[in-house]
Amino acid sequence: MFGFDLLIKKFKTYSLNRFTSNISEDETLNYWRARLFSLIMSLLVPLSFLLYLPSLLMCIKESLVFLAIVDTLAFIVMQLIFFNKKLNLKTSISLFLSTLFILGLVLIYYMGWSGPGLVYLLGISCFSAIIHSQKAGYITLFANITVFILLFFLSGFQLLDNSIVNKMTLDALVSISLNFVILNILIVASTISLINILQNKLFAEKEFREKLENLNERHLVARKKAEQSDSFNKLLLEAIPLPFFYKNLNGEYLLCNSAFEDFFDMNQSEIIGKKVFDIVPKNLAQLFEIKANEAISSNQIKIFETQVITKKGVKDVIVHKLALKADNSDFSGIIGVIIDISDIKKAEIEIRELNESLEQKVNDRTNELNNALIKIESANQKLKLLNESIRIEANNLALLNEKLAKSENELRIANQTKDKFLSIIAHDLRNPIGGMRNTAEAMMKYFQLMTKEDIEKLLNTLYTAANVTLELLDNLLNWARLQAGRIELNYELFSLNESINKVTKIFKSMAESKKIMLNVIIDKEYKFYYDKNSIETVLRNLLSNAVKFTPAGGLIEIGIHPDSKNRNVIVFVKDNGMGIKKENIDKIFKFDETITTLGSSGEIGTGLGLVLCREFVEKHGGRIWVDSEYEKGSTFQFSIPIQ
Repeated sequence: MFGFDLLIKKFKTYSLNRFTSNISEDETLNYWRARLFSLIMSLLVPLSFLLYLPSLLMCIKESLVFLAIVDTLAFIVMQLIFFNKKLNLKTSISLFLSTLFILGLVLIYYMGWSGPGLVYLLGISCFSAIIHSQKAGYITLFANITVFILLFFLSGFQLLDNSIVNKMTLDALVSISLNFVILNILIVASTISLINILQNKLFAEKEFREKLENLNERHLVARKKAEQSDSFNKLLLEAIPLPFFYKNLNGEYLLCNSAFEDFFDMNQSEIIGKKVFDIVPKNLAQLFEIKANEAISSNQIKIFETQVITKKGVKDVIVHKLALKADNSDFSGIIGVIIDISDIKKAEIEIRELNESLEQKVNDRTNELNNALIKIESANQKLKLLNESIRIEANNLALLNEKLAKSENELRIANQTKDKFLSIIAHDLRNPIGGMRNTAEAMMKYFQLMTKEDIEKLLNTLYTAANVTLELLDNLLNWARLQAGRIELNYELFSLNESINKVTKIFKSMAESKKIMLNVIIDKEYKFYYDKNSIETVLRNLLSNAVKFTPAGGLIEIGIHPDSKNRNVIVFVKDNGMGIKKENIDKIFKFDETITTLGSSGEIGTGLGLVLCREFVEKHGGRIWVDSEYEKGSTFQFSIPIQ
């Protein structure tokens, strides 16, 4: 027996570790279900080892082959459930209950209604609810009743072996059926009810335990905070550098800090439990008592200044007193703070004496300063007069410097203009006149040998040189008059169309000689106030350049288009001639950077025409510009405000 008990004990230990290791203790009901299942298994597994062979031999002896197979399968399943750790608890319980259910059905088949099969089916409902769940209990109950009714009808219609019924009467079968069904319902309902009660009790116990733990924890925290608060208050009190005290309504000191002890040169044993009359003289103690009563009656802080006699001598102090209330709103005592102002009082006296001394010195010094100020004021008046004369001289000097700078700038510009003017005369005027002289000299020497064609050619050369010279002289004279300020613009109402047509006729024959097409593009009459001579000079220069720099067979267009946004008219002269290099575009309208270029047939430019054009256009308040691409042509445009 001892060996069997030891074996059972080992199986119990194994079962508990096997079936409860993955259950948390927080899941109380599940834990106890697993524990119950482990105890059942710890009893059934050793029992199955002891009963398997005898039951198998009995089945073979009685020729119950099917029962022997079912018994063997049940034995194997039991060992699989117990020893296979890969199966989780839910699967193990399901296999266990299914095995018992099938075993019960087989026993009913072999032993009839009165055999142990009914006991198995009744027990399986209770086991399902206890060791699995309420839902499993109800499912098993439904399965038991269904199987029982099915067997009852099959037996009634004689579709099963009569050995199941065992020659029982119908009344007996009905009685057994009803008892079985009612007993099943009662067992399952009672079991589930007990489980619910147990579960509620366990949950209530768990909740109560958690609340108790929370209360304990809160109590410990509160106690710890109270201890910390007391400790903190003591530290805070000691940290206050001013004498602090607390006394009850009877006037007995209950608490004071180290600063209070040091102030009166007494220790706590001499202070605690004593009254103010025991510490200071009677008259001063009476004053303290009066102020304490005032603090209680007014429920406000009382501040007063007095002198206190201590062991260390007389001290000037400021006392703060406040009546302290308890939780029930009754006054429980007086708290007070003493501020030693002896050093401040002493410093005030010293400062007052020092102020009086300083005030006297300041008065003396003020008198000295007033006398000095009178002298300084007199000197300032003289200095102001001197500064004013210096300022006037400085202004005069600045004006002289400005005039000198202006004159210097005008002289520099005049010198530059003179140099440029002379260089143009020396270079641009010398070349055509020299060409005329050479041509005339050639005609004089070789006139008798020349043919008519040679003479016409030389005359044409003379005519061209004369035109260039005339154009250059005309531009030089106009430019010189502009620089000298002797040209005044005469604004009259003229037709810009007529001025363009007039100038175009002048260059018509020159253009035809080079086989250049000259087109005028004007869509309407443009009549407004402008200076006719200067604008026609601009048109002549622009058309002259266009004819010079346009090759034979080219096209020149001159026209007008309005600029209504800016109240201007814009005149344009467009050609498909030689164009202007990009680096020279910004130079062509500047006097100090004029560029002279040969025309398409070797014509000579003056280099001054575009400068003159810019000045005439700007005199009208307009502007002149060019859009050009080298070897593709240029478009010169200028704007004139409509006045």
